Amino acid sequence: MASEYRSVTVAPGHTLRVRKLPKQTDRPGFVRVEARHRPPFDVKASLWNEAPIV
Repeated sequence: MASEYRSVTVAPGHTLRVRKLPKQTDRPGFVRVEARHRPPFDVKASLWNEAPIV
């Protein structure tokens, strides 16, 4: 399975190119992602779904 990258806005004016990780979080309504030079973190699934694919 190929990695899926999206451009997610994590805060107003702050957009990160992230990829979805195969191992997902236990938190309902969130998706585990990682960006370059950052540890994995969770974003709301709604932010992931509406972010454009890059």
